Amino acid sequence: MAFDLSGLSTPARMGFAQTLLRFLFALVEEEEKVPFVFFEEAHLYVTPQGIDALVTRARHTGITSFFITNTPTALPEGVLRAVDNSFVFRLPLEEDIKLMAKSEMIEENSLGGLVQALPHYACLAMGEVTGGYPATLVSNPLKGCNTKGQTRYFSLSL
Repeated sequence: MAFDLSGLSTPARMGFAQTLLRFLFALVEEEEKVPFVFFEEAHLYVTPQGIDALVTRARHTGITSFFITNTPTALPEGVLRAVDNSFVFRLPLEEDIKLMAKSEMIEENSLGGLVQALPHYACLAMGEVTGGYPATLVSNPLKGCNTKGQTRYFSLSL
């Protein structure tokens, strides 16, 4: 399920996010289901204290959280200290590289060199998913889709 909160005011976005998070925590406690939650640009609808609380509580209840952002410096450092995996695309700003290095998965100079050298359609994966070693993942571009700033829906058959 995906929610588009762009048409809501900031207070309404924050209220909706808090309500949804309460529902997810109740779901986990009552039915023992473990959902995955993706937060795109979470800093726009959850306060920094709310994000810290979410990360702390979600880890203990079994909710797997994904934070997707173009501005990692907008997220609290607590998010980076709690990550199990990180998928980093090009980071042109040094402040972003310094912040991402606080995850302690890789030291700052190595992270900066690797991330700035990434080819198009690639990311640097680090953490449990790669056995603790940084790995570059390269995907093939989607044919017939403009993937730059536009959402396109497609079905994937395996």
